[in-house]
Amino acid sequence: DVCHYATFTQPSLLSVSKETKLRLNFWHSPLSNPEPAQAHIVFQVNDQVLWEKTIAIPNDAAVYDETISLNEEITEGDAIYFHLHNHGNNSWRLGTLETTAL
Repeated sequence: DVCHYATFTQPSLLSVSKETKLRLNFWHSPLSNPEPAQAHIVFQVNDQVLWEKTIAIPNDAAVYDETISLNEEITEGDAIYFHLHNHGNNSWRLGTLETTAL
C-alpha cells in the first residue's frame, strides 16, 4: 500500500541499426490503490527516451506488446533502462525486449 518505483539497467548485448524495430512486452495484474493514481513506464537507451506510457490506477490486468522505432543505432554496451513508477500494492512483469525482423 505504498508507492513503488524502480529503474533497471543493463548494457546492450549487441549493436542494433536504427532501421531495426524493437519489441517490448510487459504485463501487470489488476492495479489498485486507495485513491486514483497513475503508473509511469519508460524505456530508454542512454539518455534517449524511446517509449513511455502512463496507465491509470485502478485498472484491469493487461498485457502490452509494443513495437518501438529507433531514432539512432544502439551500440553494444549502451545503457538500456526500464523504469516503472507505481502507486499501490501491484504486480508488474517485464517479459521481453528483443529485435524484430523488418
